[in-house]
Amino acid sequence: MKKIDALLISGWGTHAAIWDPIIPVLEQAYQIDVIEPPWLAAGQALGSMSAVDEYIDALAGVMREDTTLIAWSLGGLLALRLAARFPDKVKRLILIASTAYFPCDEAGINGIDRAWLDSFSQRFVDAPEKTLQRFMTLQVKGERQAKPCLRLLQQLCTVSEYNMDECRAGLMLLSTMDVRAELAQIGQQVRVIHGQNDAVLPLAAGQNLARYFSTDCHVIVDAGHVPHVSHPEAVAEAILQPWVESQSHH
Repeated sequence: MKKIDALLISGWGTHAAIWDPIIPVLEQAYQIDVIEPPWLAAGQALGSMSAVDEYIDALAGVMREDTTLIAWSLGGLLALRLAARFPDKVKRLILIASTAYFPCDEAGINGIDRAWLDSFSQRFVDAPEKTLQRFMTLQVKGERQAKPCLRLLQQLCTVSEYNMDECRAGLMLLSTMDVRAELAQIGQQVRVIHGQNDAVLPLAAGQNLARYFSTDCHVIVDAGHVPHVSHPEAVAEAILQPWVESQSHH
């Protein structure tokens, strides 16, 4: 059976190794490429939408047609934008712990509390490395096995290697990037996966995103914001589940 091309896009404050626990399971069906997130390399600051689009255009340039995008957290914003701009390149979207706009919207639902986001950004400016470590603790909050999961996360992501200027630009993106308007342009099949106890981005955000695409949100029981690290088998199963070809499109 021919393997499907898949591109893995990680979220803020982590690097590509975040996918290591799940890659061996996914490789049964996918030919995998992982991109290093922008916040590791100097000179890629994605602090503006024009910079994001340059980055996305460059990505699309090296992608094969009919690629499946598997994106986590902030990576989901890039994946949604990429799918809207290059429909011929992206066959399917798999969004893990993600949404189209991270801050709480006007109705106060869906996202991250804006006051918390502002104070987190300030803490990051004051003490970047310490704040990134605290963020890891928040990512595993709600996990049944939080301590071992945190240890694994710390092994996978060496915070001292990060470029903090790029991290700050990425954090700005998390606070401002809004791809809700692009959702209507996405005709590809979408699968939404979310940890039941996500303490970074509430489960309601994933459920609303899934509802928009008239699909179910696959809930990973007893998982926090990094279900692909803590529950790689369950997440892989949700990813590899057969696609129902009749899934309704917008």
